[in-house]
Parts: sequence; structure tokens; C-alpha cells
Amino acid sequence: MKTTMDANGRVLIPGEIRRRAALSRGSQLEATWEDGKIVLQPRPIELRVVKRGRFFVGEPTARVPKMPASVVDGELDDLRRGR
Repeated sequence: MKTTMDANGRVLIPGEIRRRAALSRGSQLEATWEDGKIVLQPRPIELRVVKRGRFFVGEPTARVPKMPASVVDGELDDLRRGR
């Protein structure tokens, strides 16, 4: 998909990509330069390990927005098709 950069260096990520990546306003991204390409990746969610009953689980240290059901359904469909 084609996009442009404005005078302040901002790039608009197309809506379809934002939906597939479950990005929303305020999502933090890591920008890197790899093999001549600009790569944007969602920043990893910081977790703390807590014990819940007999199990240890990862719990986000900050509020994490819910992933829309449409994104989850799309990803499940892709996994079922072997993509």
C-alpha cells in the first residue's frame, strides 16, 4: 500500500494495516532500519509474572487496549487457512 510522509516526518499507516496489526491511537511502535528498509513494529508489552492459583502468568504492567473481535476473527481465519 502506498503512503506518504508529511513535512514533520509523520507517516500515515493505512487503515487495513492498522486493523490487521490491532494498532490504535497511542500505540507505541519501534522504528528500525534493516537492509535498506524502514521497519515499524509494535513495542513489546511489558509484563510482570504473577502467581494465579497453581500457575504463573504474565500480566501487563500498563493498560492494554482490547483487540477488536474482527481482528481476532481475521487472524483465526488466516491461521486456519495456513497463512
